[in-house]
Amino acid sequence: MSLDIYIHITRYLTIFFLAFFTYQFFSGLVSSYTIKERSSLWYTQMCLFSAMYCLFFTINTHVTDIKTSNAILNLLWIFAFIAFYCYMHAIEAFLGKSLRFLKIPKVVILVLTIVQLISLGSYIIFDNSFIFTGQSIVNESFFYQSAQIAMSPNIFGQIVGSLGALSVFFASAVIWKELEKSNSKEYLLKIGIVLTILSVINDTCLSLEVSGALIPIYYLANAFEAVRFNFFYRKLAFEKLFNLENEVIRLSKVAQFGFAAASIAHDIKNHIFVIKVKISSLLRNKIEDKQRAYEEILKHNDKLLEITDLYMNIFKNNIASKKEDYSSLEIIQEIEELVSPKFEATNVKLEIVADEFTIHCNKTEIVISVVNLIRNALEAVQGHDGTNKWVKLIFKGHDKSIHVVDSGGGIEPRTAEHIFEFGFTYNKESSGHGIGLAITKELLSRSGFNLWLNDKSPNTTFTIDLSE
Repeated sequence: MSLDIYIHITRYLTIFFLAFFTYQFFSGLVSSYTIKERSSLWYTQMCLFSAMYCLFFTINTHVTDIKTSNAILNLLWIFAFIAFYCYMHAIEAFLGKSLRFLKIPKVVILVLTIVQLISLGSYIIFDNSFIFTGQSIVNESFFYQSAQIAMSPNIFGQIVGSLGALSVFFASAVIWKELEKSNSKEYLLKIGIVLTILSVINDTCLSLEVSGALIPIYYLANAFEAVRFNFFYRKLAFEKLFNLENEVIRLSKVAQFGFAAASIAHDIKNHIFVIKVKISSLLRNKIEDKQRAYEEILKHNDKLLEITDLYMNIFKNNIASKKEDYSSLEIIQEIEELVSPKFEATNVKLEIVADEFTIHCNKTEIVISVVNLIRNALEAVQGHDGTNKWVKLIFKGHDKSIHVVDSGGGIEPRTAEHIFEFGFTYNKESSGHGIGLAITKELLSRSGFNLWLNDKSPNTTFTIDLSE
């Protein structure tokens, strides 16, 4: 094999693994961000320094300056040590526990890394490395010529390399034993351990100039381990997302019942208020026709039960309610009974303009919806200045529509965009919680009707389209 072929093989193989570890690094970051687990960052750091090893080794095959090549050789040792240090932590994070016997190789690798950093700094600044011995010419072996390296480990460098190799062998044995103990096959991790040992032997042969034709493949060992860690953390990320999705579904169901309960409480207050007024008048003997008053109390009591059944039917079973034909005047009469007592205690005038026509609907739904709109309008105009305050209820027969108009000057476009959202209230002075309009629109839409805010009207106007 010629030197050119050796260089091309080295470059292409290393560039391939550079791309591989770069992908693993960013993939690991995404998984770490998803699972919010800091220990998973050890795996990403292992991939990062393995990628840096590949990058600088590729660069070294293009460098012609001997000093730069020698400095990169020091740097490759540093990247290799740091990558293995991160790997040991990544294994512990993967197994979910600290391995007592890994403490020794961790300390040794950390110390050797610091020694390598000092050696690199000494070589760059003083042109002298206490780990490597400089040579006047580049060794004739393929490895040294391909990277233009003109230095080799001295006795101290061989000691450093030997301690590093022994630490790797010892840590590999500890990890292998732990994998066996856990009754886990973990073929990828075991292949990685075997390749780690072979890679260290391979790189040692190059450093000691036992063979100059081998390609440094230390990074190959981390490839299988990186794949296994990637699978592991991506699985955790998917499980977390899956659990979050299930939690969202669960909470949405809880919220749906919550809205049902809030809606029930929101609408039964109207009937309770009428019942309270009737009972109060009876207690004070202000009603002559007591029989009729009792009948009205019973009627509103029945309405409370009907509203409860209606909401349970809609929110729990998610099905449309039963419709019948009703006269618009009949619906207006029921609406007026519910809202008139509220207007009597205010200086706001209620005006009703109605055509008589037939509406195919669920009467309770329509009454609830219109009462909610009128109540919102009443609360809104009460906060306005001036004396001419009014709310109009208009039933139009020619286009089958209902309009609730108040003396307000409309709603700002920014506010109007969110007017039907749950929890949003445009009347800050009101005691509402932003449920009424959202529930009203939901009720009407389930019946096939549409509710919108008429932005072309000079006054605040809500329109219900009853055409199906």
